[in-house]
Amino acid sequence: MIVLDTNVLSALMRHVADRKVVAWLDEQPRTSVWTTSITILEIRFGLRIMAAGKRRSLLLETFEAALEKMDHRIALSMMLLPRKPQT
Repeated sequence: MIVLDTNVLSALMRHVADRKVVAWLDEQPRTSVWTTSITILEIRFGLRIMAAGKRRSLLLETFEAALEKMDHRIALSMMLLPRKPQT
């Protein structure tokens, strides 16, 4: 499993995607590429607070397209899961 963080997804969302990131990602098996619920929240929050307009719309479309390519594989953050009580 490869987990893409906010920085990697942001590099893919640029007007011209980072070529090194794209080349590396193209080498990975598609089913091994995931992101986290935290990353989704960070990006969606950032997009939501942007001024409405073409740039925000384009970034949102690009972000949704990236999620589609990953088949919406989203790993839950282990920090959000309840801890087992210590005995």
